Amino acid sequence: MDVPAVLFMTVGEGETSYARNSSVQKSVVEDAWSITEKAVLELVSAVNNDRLSIADLGCSSGQNTFVVLAKIVDTVDEQYRRLDRPPPEFQLFLNDLPGNDWNYTLRSLDTFYKLCNHKDAGHCSVAGVAGSFYGRLFPTRSMNFFHSASSLHWLSQDPFKAINPNKKPLLNQGSINISKESPPHVLDAYARQFKHDFSNFLRLRSIEMVAGGRMVLTFPSRMGLDNFNSGAIRLWNLVSSVLMEMVQEGLVEEDKVDSFNLPCYSPSPEEVEHEIVREGSFSLEFLKVFELDLNADNAEASSNSSEAQGISKAVQAILEPILESHFGRSTIESLFSRFPKAFDEDTRRSQFNLINITISLARKS
Repeated sequence: MDVPAVLFMTVGEGETSYARNSSVQKSVVEDAWSITEKAVLELVSAVNNDRLSIADLGCSSGQNTFVVLAKIVDTVDEQYRRLDRPPPEFQLFLNDLPGNDWNYTLRSLDTFYKLCNHKDAGHCSVAGVAGSFYGRLFPTRSMNFFHSASSLHWLSQDPFKAINPNKKPLLNQGSINISKESPPHVLDAYARQFKHDFSNFLRLRSIEMVAGGRMVLTFPSRMGLDNFNSGAIRLWNLVSSVLMEMVQEGLVEEDKVDSFNLPCYSPSPEEVEHEIVREGSFSLEFLKVFELDLNADNAEASSNSSEAQGISKAVQAILEPILESHFGRSTIESLFSRFPKAFDEDTRRSQFNLINITISLARKS
């Protein structure tokens, strides 16, 4: 699997598009905003630039793309006014993989200017930067601030590729991701790939960032090193269970499930902090773990499964392109027609929370 070629959210504005089904990601951004705002204010206090370069990494498409950048611009403008300094010009960069829905994103650029209190389009220049954030994106010492939300849990490749690059990958039988039932070699492969990717990400951003620059990252996490049944992992496990149900019915080949490894990892806070310290380019200013409740909160939602339908569309908006590249279109349609029932049954047994981690980092001198 060529991850950069097939990893993108469902394009367009259709019923299952990411643009129409990313309210959970918007809530994640909003929950992390106080940390982002603090980092922005610290950046302003540390610099006296007439131009600031800011990038949103893994921007995807839809209105979420512009919410944080608009709030950052407004926060900087307001702080410069308080300090009796003329507002800076902004170089704003939207980054994602080439398969991202760039047409929709760039057509929606007027949304950014509507969100900004400052209406002068010449005040900000906005550009798209297509490429993996596990590679170089910007010139050396050119960036002041990096932001990323709901993106860094995606791995650069199938975690087994590094182990057997020229052979059939180790089988992760009956599952497309990790779970509490995963054998040790599966857990080790995923953890090793995350550590490699995250350390590489930090190293490259440190090259691109000026001394004293700031970075705020938010992505799915899990509660503790040994907890493999919470947050996003639980959602991916539900996808696995539906696929295996289809295997039992003869609708999907079992080898298809065994040979697919979703390149996605929710690290524990301990793993994240360890890699930051080990890589050494950034100081960890703040770390917060928070939860979003995905449960149906009332009897009506539980009875008519509206919550389950909404979550199913959100999961489909995220996974449809990468799953379709491996399993084919007909499997996807059947999978997500069954998923709401599986989610509803699972949440009746126990509360379903999405775990996220937000970290604020400062580039060392």
